[in-house]
Amino acid sequence: MDQQNTEHKKDRFRQCLPVLYGCVLAAMLLLVLLDVTMKSKAGANYGLGSFVSLDNSLKTAEGEVFHISQIDSLRTNGSGEILLTYQLPDTLSADTSLVFRTKNCSVNVWVGDQKDYTTDITQAPFYNHSPGTRWNVVPISKSEAGRTIRIAITQAYQDGRAKLDHFYLGDRAAILLNIVESQSVGLILSLLILFVGFTFFSAWVVLNWRRRPKDNSLLWLAVFSFAAGVWCLLETNLFQLFSENLRLLEILDDMMLVIGGMPIYLYLDATFHVFRSRAVRWLCGLDLGYLALATALEYLNLWDYHQTLDGAVATYGIVSVILVVCVFRHQHETNRDLLEASDDPYEKHRRLFKLLQMVGILMLGLGLLGDLLRYLTADVMDRAFIIRIGLLLFILFFGLGNIYQMIVLVEKGRQADFISKLAYSDGLTGLGNRTAYIEYLRDRTEKSSASPLGIVMFDINNLKQVNDTMGHKLGDDMICTCADLLRESFGKKARLYRVGGDEFTALLEGENHQEKSREALCSFAECTAKWNAQPGVPFQLVVAVGTSFTDSADKDALERAEKEADLAMYKNKYTLKKQSVSAL
Repeated sequence: MDQQNTEHKKDRFRQCLPVLYGCVLAAMLLLVLLDVTMKSKAGANYGLGSFVSLDNSLKTAEGEVFHISQIDSLRTNGSGEILLTYQLPDTLSADTSLVFRTKNCSVNVWVGDQKDYTTDITQAPFYNHSPGTRWNVVPISKSEAGRTIRIAITQAYQDGRAKLDHFYLGDRAAILLNIVESQSVGLILSLLILFVGFTFFSAWVVLNWRRRPKDNSLLWLAVFSFAAGVWCLLETNLFQLFSENLRLLEILDDMMLVIGGMPIYLYLDATFHVFRSRAVRWLCGLDLGYLALATALEYLNLWDYHQTLDGAVATYGIVSVILVVCVFRHQHETNRDLLEASDDPYEKHRRLFKLLQMVGILMLGLGLLGDLLRYLTADVMDRAFIIRIGLLLFILFFGLGNIYQMIVLVEKGRQADFISKLAYSDGLTGLGNRTAYIEYLRDRTEKSSASPLGIVMFDINNLKQVNDTMGHKLGDDMICTCADLLRESFGKKARLYRVGGDEFTALLEGENHQEKSREALCSFAECTAKWNAQPGVPFQLVVAVGTSFTDSADKDALERAEKEADLAMYKNKYTLKKQSVSAL
């Protein structure tokens, strides 16, 4: 009773431990959130100077206060240019800079009558209109205090997609530190997406190492994760602070957004077999054609990827609809299967993972909708502000479902292999059984070019006497001892089978099968003699042997060889018994 109580307590502990662990993690997360949202801001002192925001201090050429959202007026003013002014204070500290971020804009800055800054648009093959997203850092010396700054901003495209971010004036290092800190959450989420992608790729490699055919669902989800993670990283606009090749970052940013739809199509086919539908095949083909067209236009220097992003947006909309349809259809099939296979322990978990996948789709959809609304209604530099969380949850939930499904398939495959092994393996000795022996010979007769074959049959003498006088356990030991000696003697030279209670067969293939047979039989005789010579052995192992050879794969020739080996074995058995009687 005490032992039962102890086991009961252990079971309750195992059940409660994950719940308690989850509560602790939730408390830790709440602590972090409260610390971020409620404490007063008091950072470390790095000896940096101060800075101020100029968001409501810049004026237009007409003398009106400029708001960042007014950048959209570039769509309609014809010239595609905005001129902003700002009066510098009378005193400036050292290392003062004007820092602001632009997207799809070129910039010229004058301090007084002197041009202090201009956007460096490097001409390079395959890079077209846009200088990309860049942080404009304009150093201002103390001698320029009190002067007027003029900022001319010109859009790179005629689609009105020029964007501006906050304007800062002050210590350059303090401004840059503030920028990095403001993007830390986005940076961490982006790195998590990349980490999840790497994890899924590793899981795909491990789970498909010896599996045929391979399940590539995790592979394509990992590819999508890598593309999404790189895009989300670039959308933080932190790399633009430290890179000199901003056009490369711009083209990578747009490229990751453009190519992200294709891995989802391939994932949907690997998971839900959507390519069975002609309509989906057409849509996937159109997406591939769009990728080829966008790349060709980039190479020909006609349109760059930025100008073809509408196709990417359409692709994500289409695959999202297909994804929702597939998940809901699969959920219906899962519910039906659960009714038909309610006793299957694996099937009972599928409903949970499908529910998680639907939550992942919902989060992805909300993230897409939220960022799309932000992008259409406000000036946003980070197009992945909300969608990072949706992407992370979407990838996690779908990936976990696929990992679980693959683990189930691997486990079922192991069970099938185990059952198959039981069907062709002798339970006592581990050698092939009579079924395996018969099937091997039958397969051999179907091959017209089968190699020569040697058949060696064995029969244990006095097994019945040992069973009757010493017990069946010792009889089983006798059989296992004979099997072990056969393995030791024949090794990898032959296929070994237990074809009856006390009967074994060895099959040797190859041109030198007769020589191999003689060597193995000599080794077996030596091993048997060593066994019998041991002091205190419970029985003497005496084994009759019969050998036959055939160079033909013909069924009749094989049956004749079997009969010859069997007859030779019984002759040897009779001789051994006669010798045993004479010895008495």
